[in-house]
Amino acid sequence: MKKEEIAFKNFKKSVSKSEFKAVLRIAKEEYESVKDVLNSAKNFEEKSMNNLLKDSGTKKEDLPDGFLKKITENFIDKARAELVKLFGRKFNRIESITSFINRFQKPGEEYPDLDFDFIKYKLNNK
Repeated sequence: MKKEEIAFKNFKKSVSKSEFKAVLRIAKEEYESVKDVLNSAKNFEEKSMNNLLKDSGTKKEDLPDGFLKKITENFIDKARAELVKLFGRKFNRIESITSFINRFQKPGEEYPDLDFDFIKYKLNNK
């Protein structure tokens, strides 16, 4: 993550304890929301091929070479594009949210960075 300007020099006197807890809770909910979206997308991709074959009544070995791959790649690309369209703004801020949360986590309890590689999405805030 790039070096950013510090927002508060004296954070202790900037917000109340209850305000801080509320903001941290919102950040954690946002993180979990994006994590759930990514997990759902991964599961969707894994299940889509099996459902396509099941619904068509076709066996994988009966399809012409390359046919199945072409159909699923097209289908998955469209699903990925829709995912980015719906959640792109959340994806772009998740790195800063994760960083914020981890600043206040105990060692060993940090939230891991979320993996966007499977949807071929690059975060814009780097």
